[in-house]
Amino acid sequence: MTRIHERKARAACLAFFFFAACKSSSRSSPAPAAAPTEFFSERAHDTGLDFVHFNGMSGDFYYPEIMPPGVALFDYDNDGDLDVFVVQGQMLGGKPISAAKPPPPSDWLPRD
Repeated sequence: MTRIHERKARAACLAFFFFAACKSSSRSSPAPAAAPTEFFSERAHDTGLDFVHFNGMSGDFYYPEIMPPGVALFDYDNDGDLDVFVVQGQMLGGKPISAAKPPPPSDWLPRD
């Protein structure tokens, strides 16, 4: 095939897809479905998930201070339900943990 035939074939293919996309539909559009009442409901407090992250801020503005905590969802006690494990930060900049205000809590794995 020559270059001219390749260009004509490409143009014909593009024109076909363009006109196929512009085809008008004789069917009427369906009525919009009713919106779900609630997509997400906040139930953390009801299930006992109460967590405050300690980011290790030392006043020296280290990059890890702006990072969120690590979270793992897994079945720790083999009961078929997912358990939540949340990792806390540590004091940054070589300062002792006693310099943290307020003192940081430890890693957290709630029991169900």
